[in-house]
Order: sequence, then C-alpha cells, then structure tokens
Amino acid sequence: MKFKNKKTHQQYKIFVKENLAKLFFKNEIKSIVRFAPFIARFFQLNPDYLRELLIPTYKKPNNKPTDPKALFRSLLLMTMVKETSITELVVKLNDNKVYAILSGFNPDDLPGVGTFYDFIYRITKDGDRRLRQQQRNRRKKFKRKPAKKLKKNEKLPPKHPNIVHKLIKRIMKNQDQQPYLGNYQILYQFFIYCVVKQSAQLGLLGELENLIVSGDGTHIKTGASSYGRKVCDCPKFVIKNGNKVFNRCDCKRKFSDYDAAWGWDSYREQYVYGYAFYEITAAASPFDLPLFFLQAQAQRHDSTLAPIALDDIRKLLGLQYHIAKFLADSAHDNYPTYKLLNHFNCEAFIPLNDKNTGNYTYEPCPVNDLGIPVCKCGQQMIYSGYCSDRMRIKWRCPIKADKNFIQKEECLENDFCSPSKYGRVVYTYPEKNLRLFTKTPRASKQLFHIYDKRTSSERSFKRKKTDYRIEQARVRSREQWFVRFALAAICQHLDAWAKTSTIDFKELCRSWQHEIVNK
Repeated sequence: MKFKNKKTHQQYKIFVKENLAKLFFKNEIKSIVRFAPFIARFFQLNPDYLRELLIPTYKKPNNKPTDPKALFRSLLLMTMVKETSITELVVKLNDNKVYAILSGFNPDDLPGVGTFYDFIYRITKDGDRRLRQQQRNRRKKFKRKPAKKLKKNEKLPPKHPNIVHKLIKRIMKNQDQQPYLGNYQILYQFFIYCVVKQSAQLGLLGELENLIVSGDGTHIKTGASSYGRKVCDCPKFVIKNGNKVFNRCDCKRKFSDYDAAWGWDSYREQYVYGYAFYEITAAASPFDLPLFFLQAQAQRHDSTLAPIALDDIRKLLGLQYHIAKFLADSAHDNYPTYKLLNHFNCEAFIPLNDKNTGNYTYEPCPVNDLGIPVCKCGQQMIYSGYCSDRMRIKWRCPIKADKNFIQKEECLENDFCSPSKYGRVVYTYPEKNLRLFTKTPRASKQLFHIYDKRTSSERSFKRKKTDYRIEQARVRSREQWFVRFALAAICQHLDAWAKTSTIDFKELCRSWQHEIVNK
C-alpha cells in the first residue's frame, strides 16, 4: 500500500531533525529546544506496527491515502497540547509548521478535517459509510433522568440479579478462548504491544511476575443532548382542559449519540449522561500507568466490568505477566469476584461492603466482620502468619502473643482457655470463605500498606480528565470517546518514558542548531 509521506520510524527522526533545523535557521528568534518535550515523546514511540494493522482497512490500492502514522501522531499532539477539537487541530497545523513537522507531515501538504475523522473510523473498524449512515438514522425512546438520587459514595446497583455470578461462570468456562475486543481490536493491539509492553521493558510497571493492579470505573459526560430530536408527525402542542400543553408523545426520537445513557456518578454525586469507563492501572508504578480499559454504558456497575477487564488483560499480556494482587473498592465485594481472583491465583484487596456484612461464626471461635477470630474474653486474636503448606492463617491468644497487652489481668478465661504457655491457637481457612478470610488478614498493617496504592486509579483518571481535558471534547459518538480515552492513556505512558529517558533531548536539539550554524 502506497501512502503519502510514507516514512519508517528512523526516517521520521531524520525528517524532523532536518526540517526543524532548516525552519529555525531562517528565523533564529525561535528555538527548537522549547519543542524538546514533544520530540522526546515521539522519538520513543514507534508506530510502525499501527500501519500494518490498518492496511487491510484501505480497500482502494490505486489511491494514495495519508500516512496513518502521521495522523496518529497528530492526534497525540492534539491531546498533549490540550486541544479538544479536530477542526482547531487542523488550524494549528496550518498556522504552526512545527506541529506539522512533529506529526510527520510535509508543511505544504496537510490533511483536512475529514481525513482525521476517516482515520478514526478506520482505527475503530467503522469504515463502512453505509453502515454509519444507518446507525445515524437509528431511533430509540426518550428516557428522562432518574429522579431518585443515591447516597454519598453509593453506586447504581446492577440491573439484573446474579449477573456477576453468571458472568464469572462464563469467563471460567471460556478461559482458553481469545478475548473479544470488538471494533477496538486495532487500538487494543497497538496499545498493549507498542505501549504497555514497552513500559514493562523500561521497568515502569513494577515486577512483571508479581504485578499489583488497581481497578476502578469513572463516568464521562458526552457532548450530545439527552433529549434527542423528534422526527414523528405528532403535533407539538395539544389542548387539555382548554389550555395549550406541550405534547409529550412516546414516539422514538433521533439522538446524535445513540449509545449514551444515564448513569450515577458516585464521585460527583449526580447523574451523568454519557459513558462508563473501567480501567486497570499499575498500582506499583510511580506514574500510575493504565494497563487496560473498557467502555460500557453509563449504568453499568463496576462489579460487572472488573471480571471482563481482568480476563482480557491476562490474555493480552501473556504468560510472562502475572497479576498477583488486585486492589479495588467495596463495589467489587462479592463472592464470585473472590472466586475468580482465586482461580487466577490473584490475591484480593477489597474492603467489605457495609450492605454485605453480617454475623459470621467460625468454629471453635466466633469471627468478627473483619474475619478475625475473637477469644472468649472478647478480644481479637493476634495474626501469627500464613501456613502455605496447609493454606491456613494462624492466630494466637492476644495475652500470650502480645507482652504489652493492657487487659491481661482482666481476662477471666486466662486459666481455663489453654494450659499451654504458648497460648491458644486458632486457624482460619481462606478456601472456606474467600471473601472473609483473605490471605493477607483484614485490618492488618500489611493490608493497609498495600491497599493505599489503590488511589493510583483516581490519579490516572485525573490525568485524563484534568490534565488532558478529554471531557471538554464534547464529541458525540461511542467510538470518538473511546479514541479520546485511548489517546490520553497513551500520552500517560509517553510522559513516563520522557521522564525516565537517559537521553537529554534539550541537548540533542541544541546540537542540531549547532550543526546548521557550523555548516
């Protein structure tokens, strides 16, 4: 396939060096050094694999379309400079030749707005114009924003009962099958193989054989209206009791964003019309790098998205990567999720949900809501290690195990509990209750130390929403929002690469200027 301005990654580096040097030699007031952060990011990202993935989407071999690698770099540059409109991006490419050169375009031959949208359709496998036209003409009934508001930090419950159990049962049954990535297969493959695995080679994700990941969801408000547009022949007004009243007919309407829906955002404490995104983040990474993300309807609960995301990322990363610990909030607290994580040999760090707590009894000692045995004197027993050979947790008498126990003299069962000097010993078996008896005991210092890393999910969402301003884009389709979210996720990795790079790109840019001056 022949493309305009087709270049390999090495040819792109030479192209940027030569054109920027010539451009700034003519106008010495400016400096190449101030564009070093962009150069550092684009020089380390090799998008050659993206062109191979997109070649089958071009059906007319006689045409010479624009190089998809240059279009992709330009969209990344748009995200980096916090531009939210593709139309404004094309204006900046024409006004600033540096942006065109950094993207890989010839400044005298730049693409138009339609070329960028056509590229987004191709990268999301939505290149059939007739199918897109049919989708635009779809109709659905109008649904008002729900009136009932939820409490603080409360999430909208799943619509169907036992849906998590059925979903996880299907995942465990089809664990040998390849993940279904839908229309986003190209973007997923590029993100995993060219971005995530590159970060892994640079050591930015933590120990690959002992990955610590965090899972959480967020909502993004779409730019479309939730009311839609009436296309029926019903009269706009009707007469009721002699008064002219607006006609609220139940006919189907046309929506500019057909897939958007209402969902409860527990962080904002309000309903949001748009989409839900669920993301798996490397919690051990100092840069809070995203590993995988899913897009769903806004009303989808996090507990239904987490199993799918965990199953897909395990299959995409391969056997050399092992997720050892999964950190999540109380919305993930359900028995099927613990069962799936145990099947994946992954330890769960999930706080107990207040709605699921109750009175638990475990022989020979009662167990409190945190899964800690309580001795006869009413005190919590002391954690004394995990027996890996028998897969059980050991607990000791608090009086014997803790020399500084304050209520030692108040224990009425001291002489009748156990005659041993070591004190009474109780074992709990996680396999009998995976939710209550976690491998790392609940309320232990070790658990709190690891669980503190769960905030990496919130910081990752903050980068996308605040730093890259993706919610300001106001685009109006499912595919457009997925691409914007993916671009921001890739930029997070590029920022981490630039910060940890051993190459001083500012000095590299200065050397280019010296070469031109010496010539």
